[in-house]
Amino acid sequence: MTDLIVKIKIDKRGRLTIPAKIRKKLHINPGDKLIIKVIEDNSIIIRKNPTKKQVFEELVGCIKEPSNIKPEPEMIKKIWKQNP
Repeated sequence: MTDLIVKIKIDKRGRLTIPAKIRKKLHINPGDKLIIKVIEDNSIIIRKNPTKKQVFEELVGCIKEPSNIKPEPEMIKKIWKQNP
């Protein structure tokens, strides 16, 4: 994917509008959730929040061997906090 750089303005209420060509390229639709990450060099990264289906599809096949351990929600939360 080639870089696409545009300038935008923040309105009086602190909102920004993502240009249509970027929304189209990234398949961002009304109601989609985005993640904003602030980086130390005064930059921000805006990413589309993956859907549950996309997360599931990424995880399929990551466990190679069967396990007798039944993960509890607290165990999963602890792992996610260690590997954000």
